[in-house]
Amino acid sequence: EFHIVPFKGSYWELKTNEKLKINTNIYPVPDLKMPFLGVHFTPSSDQSKVYIGPSASPAFGRENYNNLKGIDLSVTLSMISFLTRQYISNKKGFRKYLYQEMKNMFPPLRIKSSQMLIPSINLEDMVLSSKVGIRPQLVNVSSKQLVDDFLCVKAQNSTHILNAISPAFTASFSFADLIIKESGLFSCPT
Repeated sequence: EFHIVPFKGSYWELKTNEKLKINTNIYPVPDLKMPFLGVHFTPSSDQSKVYIGPSASPAFGRENYNNLKGIDLSVTLSMISFLTRQYISNKKGFRKYLYQEMKNMFPPLRIKSSQMLIPSINLEDMVLSSKVGIRPQLVNVSSKQLVDDFLCVKAQNSTHILNAISPAFTASFSFADLIIKESGLFSCPT
């Protein structure tokens, strides 16, 4: 009853962190009506780089990390069909999401999203990063909508976590407690 649609996340990075001195993640307040978080700042583990992004543009293949490499015709046609249906139906305000993400693809508009979090950042502070990721976004086939949250699906001998794409959330103790509770294998203190 679910299908995976790939979205590509591209990043910018600070040329240098001397001016802004970002040493922790900086996130926007999420719009719960939108499936993606939007532009945020993420230092690398050694804090040598600070990534700005990601975008959330259609990926035309599950391995379509760069330009034309990894394009899969069946995924491309499926993605175009899916996006067209979502745009026409505008379920959950899809058009607003699409316009929001499209503007983040252009540097002069992406800087405005970045300045919502750090007003002193300028376009000259950023450079396009080689970092690119593919996000597997779950789609409910019957409702034809993006699944906004993770799903915990129990089967006879297994528990499946679907659409758990947030590294911070999936590494949290609360999430681990939920999985243990849902699996029914152990009892968790509340």
